[in-house]
Amino acid sequence: MKKIGLILLVLFCGCTAANKDQIKVKVSAKNEISIQGVPAEALEHIAGDTSGRVWQNLLPVYRLPADEDLIDDQPEQPGRYKIVKDEVQFVPDTAFVKGQKYFVRYYHYAEGGSLWDIVSKKNKPGSHPYHDIPFKL
Repeated sequence: MKKIGLILLVLFCGCTAANKDQIKVKVSAKNEISIQGVPAEALEHIAGDTSGRVWQNLLPVYRLPADEDLIDDQPEQPGRYKIVKDEVQFVPDTAFVKGQKYFVRYYHYAEGGSLWDIVSKKNKPGSHPYHDIPFKL
């Protein structure tokens, strides 16, 4: 019985290991950013979107405020998204300000909706986990 419990424990720990997406942001000289590491399924699913609204739901770009307590109250940076090979390029409608800090918020839509995610990670039903990727010009 102890062996079965040990096997189940090992399997359980192995199955819950997070396979985090390694999202990276690179700034180009043309006043645009490249977002690398977005899962291929997400790129395929929203590749046909021309409105940009779907992209802003997955990868919104924000200006980092001086007071980081206000980080969730920032308006999205408007701009155009396009897929080039396996990365997403974002060109803002108004130029990025040199020396200003910005961040990309990447929502993990593949996580957060199951009962296990809600219980184990304390996610609220209907909310999606995310992480912020800062960058500076």
